[in-house]
This record gives sequence, C-alpha cells and structure tokens, in this order.
Amino acid sequence: MNIQFRQVASFIIVATFVVVLLGLGIRDEAKSVATILTDSLEDSRTSSKRPNFPQYIQMTSLSSEDLALERPGRRIIIIGDVHGMNNSMHDILSKLHYDSSRDLLIHVGDILAKGTLEGSLAVLSYMTSNNVTGVRGNHDQKVIEWRAWLEQVLAHKGGQAWLEEMERKSQDELKIYAKKGKGKGWKKIPKGWKMLEDHYMIAKSMYPDQYKYLISLPLVIHAPSLHSFIVHAGMLPLDPHRSISNSRQPLSHIPSLSDKLKAPNITALREAQELSLLSEVPQNLDPWVLLNIRGVLNNNEVTRSTSDGNPWSDLWTTVLDRCRGFDGALTLEDVEDASSNLKPKLPCHPSTIVYGHAAARGLDIKRWSMGLDTGCVYQRKLTALIIGPENSGDGSLETQSIKFGESRKARVVSIKC
Repeated sequence: MNIQFRQVASFIIVATFVVVLLGLGIRDEAKSVATILTDSLEDSRTSSKRPNFPQYIQMTSLSSEDLALERPGRRIIIIGDVHGMNNSMHDILSKLHYDSSRDLLIHVGDILAKGTLEGSLAVLSYMTSNNVTGVRGNHDQKVIEWRAWLEQVLAHKGGQAWLEEMERKSQDELKIYAKKGKGKGWKKIPKGWKMLEDHYMIAKSMYPDQYKYLISLPLVIHAPSLHSFIVHAGMLPLDPHRSISNSRQPLSHIPSLSDKLKAPNITALREAQELSLLSEVPQNLDPWVLLNIRGVLNNNEVTRSTSDGNPWSDLWTTVLDRCRGFDGALTLEDVEDASSNLKPKLPCHPSTIVYGHAAARGLDIKRWSMGLDTGCVYQRKLTALIIGPENSGDGSLETQSIKFGESRKARVVSIKC
C-alpha cells in the first residue's frame, strides 16, 4: 500500500514538474514570439518612415590633450560663419599666419551656402582635406539632408532618370509637382524643400569624403578644460518655463556623481554640470534649437527671429553671472523667473559659449558668450576668436582683447570681406 502510494505520489510530483517546465517553456516561447512580433512591428514602423536624413551627432568633446594649449606657440582659432566665402577664409588665415601643424582651427558651422557654388565647394574641400574641427550649421544641415535624399533616390531603379527629369523642370513646375503631392516614397520631394537651390546643388556636387566629413560634424563641441561650448546657433542655460530655483534646472543644484568617485573634485563636478546643460534642459535636446535659435520670446518659447524676443545670449549671460561656485546657495529672495533683475546666487561655475548664426546682430561679445557671425557673405566682415599667444604680423589686423572664461585672455580679429 505504502509502495503504491509512493509510486502515485512520485508520479504526481514528476507530472507536476513536467507541466511546470512546459509552462515555463511555453511562456518563454510566447515571450520570444512577442519579442519577434514587436521587433517586426518596429521594423515595419521604421521602414514606413523616411530614412534618417538628418544623421545628427549631438556632441563631441575636445580634451585638454586635443586642445594642447601648453605647447609653445599653440593657438586655438575659432572662425565665424564662412558661407562659402573661400577667398575671405584664406585671407584671414593667411593674415593670422595659420599653421595647421601648430594651431587648432575650429569653425562654428554654416561653412556652406549663400555664397557661390564654387566657393562652397572650395571651402568644403579645404575643411575635409585638412579635417578641420567644427560644428554643423543650419545650412550645412540642409546640404546633409539633400545628399541623403539624393542617395535614396539614386539607389532605386530608374532613380537617375527620374532625377534628371525633375532637374529639367523649373522651380514653378517643381512647386506644382510638390503641391499636388505627386510622387510616392522615394519619388516624393520632401515638403518645404526647394529642389535646384544652392543646398541641393552643393549636395549633388560634393564628393563622398566631403559628405562623410559633414555628417561627422556634431551639433555641439564641449571643451571641459576650457569650460566652454561651441555651437552654431545657441543653447539655453535653463528651461525658461520653470523657475530658476526649480530642482530640474541643472544650475540650481550641485550635480550628483557616481558612487565610484568617493571624493569628487571640482573638475569632475563642473564637467558633470556642464554636460547636464545638454541633457537636462529640454530645449537643448532639440537639434532645431541648437541650429536655429536666436532669441527667447516673452512667452518663454524660442525663436529664430532677431527682431522678436530677447537674444538668448542675454539670458545665458544673466544666468551664468549668478554662478558663485559650489558653495553658492539659493536664498529666500530667489526669484521665480530668470528674467528678473535680481541676482540670486547659484551653486555653479560659469561656462563660456562661442557661436555664429546671428549676422544681423554682428559681433556680439558678452562676458560668457561670444557671437562671431559678422556677415562676411553680406560683404561685411569675417571674424575669428584666438586663444593663445599673438603672432608677429597680427598688428595689421583689427583686434579686440577680451576675457575668455574665468582666467584666460583671448583676441577677436576681423577682416573685411
């Protein structure tokens, strides 16, 4: 009897174990199938969208080794918007006695368009062959997207013939074609794009290595050892929709670091806080803002207009002026918006930003921001910011000495275009 009972019990235990295993197997299989289905849906959704024309890279860093300012004679030369003005670009570099083996050249974007096609291609050739460091401008971005679209079209059977047919049409005919929604998939000209204009022609004419150079350019360059950013249009120091003391504002609090760093130093804290400006201010996560911003409206929205709102650089300087180091503290008198004339202390260290894009404002030097677009393409001036020692012969240039960061000095040099 006991033997029979044990046999039945053993059978029940084994059967239960098998059922559990099968159940787990079915559950895992179901999970696997669900994953496959989800992946398929993701692939389907992705394939239904247009290709990744923008190909954004948000940020790259330049280390102290990259900058190498300790080298004898080393200079960092940051050049404003070139816009295909090849002769002017070489003129200012010549007058600065630029030496690629000694100096680091950086551009603030918009190296292309508005000038002649030949000029843009010559500038692009120079930047590519010398692998010049820089960021994307909004006009460079348009060229990137046109080239991605062109490559999509040409990858399809009949693409070359269709493209040639489109190029024979006038701008008016192309507008009608686009307005009527003709063309599906790769045969559709994206809404708002103007075929045959300068961005299109540059995109079509440039070589593969030049395209590769353009898409390697980030939206922002961060130089931690200089506590600086380089961006084409601009960035915000906070989200203007929230109070300056809000815990979500990256400059309202000392950043938290990994537990691995038991004794965080000021250098590590500053770098973390600077990076948080890019990751915690929502506007700075939007590529359109980094490529286009010129001002902040009264409703705290950003704008690319120079006539509406206030320059974003005013807000940047106003906020960064309030940094009092990590011993700084917000007081009871702290205001609830960043536009107040009061200046509460903030637990942060200031950062400097160098940018272009705002030719209508001309050279715009503030304590913590430096706008270098002086309208060369409009026959005004081309400007460069130089960090490092002066070179002999620079005396013939129009020069302005300025403070850079908390302790460095720099020079702003301009030539007529």
